[in-house]
Amino acid sequence: MRFLKNSALKKITFKKIIGLLIFSLLITFIFHYSRSKILRNENVLAEPEIQELSLQKVLSVTAQDDSVSFRKDAYLALYKTLYSLKKDYPEIKEAPIRARFAKVEKGITPNILIYAMPVPNAVVALPVLNSADLPPVTLEIWPYGQVAQILYKGPHAKKSDTLEKLLTFIEKKGYIIINGLEEEYLKGPGLFFKFDPQKYQTILKFKIKKPL
Repeated sequence: MRFLKNSALKKITFKKIIGLLIFSLLITFIFHYSRSKILRNENVLAEPEIQELSLQKVLSVTAQDDSVSFRKDAYLALYKTLYSLKKDYPEIKEAPIRARFAKVEKGITPNILIYAMPVPNAVVALPVLNSADLPPVTLEIWPYGQVAQILYKGPHAKKSDTLEKLLTFIEKKGYIIINGLEEEYLKGPGLFFKFDPQKYQTILKFKIKKPL
């Protein structure tokens, strides 16, 4: 009897592992398939631009650290929540994950604060998920307004030149920065695979305003 119980538990555990693997591979495929369709014009934001952006409702995960393992947990939590929301909001589509950092100044490397994924304004509540092993997801509204932004292509660790270019542009235009750096990952590392960092595409952006 004990042997039968152990065998049954092993079968249940094996099914869970296979189910999680299939779910993870499906998310990874959707993530990179959608990314490949985002930038049809390779010259979009090749130079810094100022745009007016409306507020955005997002799923968010507050970062405990900037490790790869936490990033993967944060991504998985965001995707699990997004696809659970599809039951009540079938119109939801996956959008690029973004991250917000502490205030950035020239020559200083910022610490990450939040990972987020945009959702429609119609979303008013989050589903209750059995994800005790993942970081909690909350629903927030991110206001924008005037934003200075530029597209960076390449590994995240080598974005300093493009970031300096954006900061210099903001300064020359007579604006000041009113929040930390935000990165929008059009193409980047997935949940389980790093892929080619030379093909990463990231929009770097700051909220800005004219000084009084």
